[in-house]
Amino acid sequence: MATYDKNFISSIHFLDKREILSQVLDVQNEDPSFLDVMEGMRRSVPTSSAVFHNYVNEPVYEKITLSGGTHAKLRAGDIIVNTADQKMYYVSNKTNISSGGVTELGTTGGTIAATATIVVISNAHGEGSGAPEGLRYGLKKYSNKAQIFKNSYKLTDVELTNKISVQFNGQEYYMYAAQHQALMKFRLDIAYALLFGKGNASTFSGFGDDVQAPGSAGSVTQVDDADGNAVQFTKGLVEWCNDGIDLGTTGGFSLANMAAAVTAMDKTRAPYEYLLFSGMGAKIQMDNIIKNLGSSGIASVRLNVAGNSVDFGMESFNLYGRRFVNKAFPMFSHVAGEEALSGATNTVLFVPNDKIKVHAGSGSVDRMRVRYLEGPNTNLAYKEWMLGGLAPTPTDGRSVLECVYESAQGLEVLGVEHFGIATFA
Repeated sequence: MATYDKNFISSIHFLDKREILSQVLDVQNEDPSFLDVMEGMRRSVPTSSAVFHNYVNEPVYEKITLSGGTHAKLRAGDIIVNTADQKMYYVSNKTNISSGGVTELGTTGGTIAATATIVVISNAHGEGSGAPEGLRYGLKKYSNKAQIFKNSYKLTDVELTNKISVQFNGQEYYMYAAQHQALMKFRLDIAYALLFGKGNASTFSGFGDDVQAPGSAGSVTQVDDADGNAVQFTKGLVEWCNDGIDLGTTGGFSLANMAAAVTAMDKTRAPYEYLLFSGMGAKIQMDNIIKNLGSSGIASVRLNVAGNSVDFGMESFNLYGRRFVNKAFPMFSHVAGEEALSGATNTVLFVPNDKIKVHAGSGSVDRMRVRYLEGPNTNLAYKEWMLGGLAPTPTDGRSVLECVYESAQGLEVLGVEHFGIATFA
């Protein structure tokens, strides 16, 4: 029977021990990936459904386009502004305001087209008047999905001699070199999907149409693997950011571009602190400008996570009334990042660094989270099977150790209207 040294460490056992994981990453001088940062910030939480939803209140103030001179969200008593010329009107009759029923305020003689775009900014009612027509404020539904990731490795009895040693709390542990390689590939596959995944309308069996297809779904509906098993894909952060604010940036990183971005944020009532996930090319551009701004210059940041100070190599700067915390990812410049996103090295993802209130619930949650599947007797954050005659519990007579990794997780974004993306090139 095969025997195992008591200090052998399973990959799954050290994934939540940052002290050990850091040593493993240091073996090949690997920079923390997007997945490492999300887990380190405690933004990885369970979900009981492979398709998860969130609901966002429709904006109270928005541009609405008239049809036939009216709109369901227009009421008698409203004060409106025509976006074509910024003229202001009082609505006395909403039936067809292009042919009457409105009074221009501040001057006279203005008219509104039957297909004009307007904004309702206030209201006014007569003395002793009744209640205005009731409005219903709807909810916008967003969905994403957990994607199943797998990887495996197999070692013979001879290959088992190639080990990597790490220390934790004065105790020596070892893992196999192939184990390290397979684990890093497994985790990077997840990280790249969470960043660059396109998503589509394909779902696991039993979910059917219970999902809002991401904007990047294209014409793809259902995808099955070679054995006929349903496959689903998570929509990554890049695609979510593409669905968010139009930041209005053009060309390289500059103060003018940041001013345009902040102006766009103000229009959507965005929060005052943002995480920036950037490629190295964008970081170089930022450093060249921000570090010359004196009091607004770049400062190193250590995050407080559950009472512990954690260093992810982040830097912060203040600009135009907002605070930006930047984390540059070399993985944007690696071959997978370069090919997954055109101009990845010069790209910056703008992520609100606040919490958002849960609809019809209490408390608030982070704007962006990794969701992993968890059931009564199953945790699919990470699973590991060891097979073969050299496994800790031998499963057959082969002189091999075979290990299979599996994870089911996806990215959840809340309040996508405040996310954004810019390519500074």
